[in-house]
Amino acid sequence: MLLTQSLHARFETIFFSTKDRLFSYIRKFTPDQAQAEDILQQAYLKLWENLPQVQSDEAVLPLLCTYAKHLLIDAIRKAARQKKYQAAMQQAAPVRCHADEQLYVKEYQALLRQAVAKLPPQNRLVYTLKREQGLSLSQIAVHLQISTSTVEGHMNKALKFLKKELKGSITFTLYLSILEQLS
Repeated sequence: MLLTQSLHARFETIFFSTKDRLFSYIRKFTPDQAQAEDILQQAYLKLWENLPQVQSDEAVLPLLCTYAKHLLIDAIRKAARQKKYQAAMQQAAPVRCHADEQLYVKEYQALLRQAVAKLPPQNRLVYTLKREQGLSLSQIAVHLQISTSTVEGHMNKALKFLKKELKGSITFTLYLSILEQLS
């Protein structure tokens, strides 16, 4: 108990005698007041964790500056990683179509929905499970309690029907040409 009170008093003395100089040191490297305050707090937290090992109170300010420098470097690295991640996400974002292309895509999707509605019930179910819900053929087979080859047959019939149904559509042709241009 006495040791804890002694540590508290020692920490308090160090804190009040060094906080302004340490804050000024941190502000040289970051213009962001909130970030500077966070780093100041983290530096003192590190000091608190290591205070029993610190031999001399005169050497505390350089130690705190070292803690702050390392925390600043970590913050810069983190910001760089975030920028790199954001840049990668922007590059991975889907290509944006022009207004006309978006219209063609919407028309195609409407025609496709109409064609899917004309499929025989079992073919429509297999097609929907595969293309819209993303299930594999084997998952569909388990789900419907039929063989995988039967699922493949239904899927092939559905695709042939849809291709035939949509082949004459000018929107379908335009959609295919747009896809070719984007890839």
